[in-house]
Amino acid sequence: MTTQNRKTDFTSRELVTAALTFQETPRIPIDSQFTPEGTQPSDVVGPPYRYGKGAASGVPCKKGTYADAWGCRWEAGEDGVSGEVKDAPMDSDNWEGYVPFEPPYSVLVEADDS
Repeated sequence: MTTQNRKTDFTSRELVTAALTFQETPRIPIDSQFTPEGTQPSDVVGPPYRYGKGAASGVPCKKGTYADAWGCRWEAGEDGVSGEVKDAPMDSDNWEGYVPFEPPYSVLVEADDS
């Protein structure tokens, strides 16, 4: 395809489909599910749902430490990023931890998928 005939006005669906099939795109598709709501539009969407809080504490995507519902401790170095996991209930150095681990079923019980 020549430069003059190249499509530049992709819909989000076309952009993601083209990227997944290794076709040239005018930009990289954006999946902003892990950024604070409203900071960036997303090309990837899914059905609306909200998991329950479970054992989560702190505020995700804010500078500092927070814990997710699965018991992972996260540290974010700046606002607007999810950060990185610093501690997890199941780590690869302790395979014995896999046997007694219980998933946070309360997250599903408290979920809102209406």
